[in-house]
Amino acid sequence: MKSPDSVSYGIEHIGELVEKSLKNIKESPDKDLLESGRVVIVEGDGRLGLKKYAPYDAIHVGAGATEIPKELLNQLANGGRMLIPVGKFNQEYLVIDKDEKGEVSQKSVLDVRYVPLTDKKSQLLSKFF
Repeated sequence: MKSPDSVSYGIEHIGELVEKSLKNIKESPDKDLLESGRVVIVEGDGRLGLKKYAPYDAIHVGAGATEIPKELLNQLANGGRMLIPVGKFNQEYLVIDKDEKGEVSQKSVLDVRYVPLTDKKSQLLSKFF
């Protein structure tokens, strides 16, 4: 975390997974992170980010997008970094930087395979779950 006042937001579009995450954190030695509001987990569409709290210094995407979601890129602060797997079947783990002027650069750091970044309906119908 950048500072003691930083907040980490997690987005999950399956309500039961949000509840399980919250329960696990509450039962962990780090439960004070939830109680203090430094960790917030919400139900929503991760492809859309959380515009309400933007801009973000860092964004980590834990599922593979077919392309870089514009909404996430828009929510990345100038001087920020996003880590995201991108591709359909063969994916690249990208490091995306936005400089202080808002110029974006990206670098592929390795080949990966993540579950797809998708909507709630598709995830529930997916063979991955």
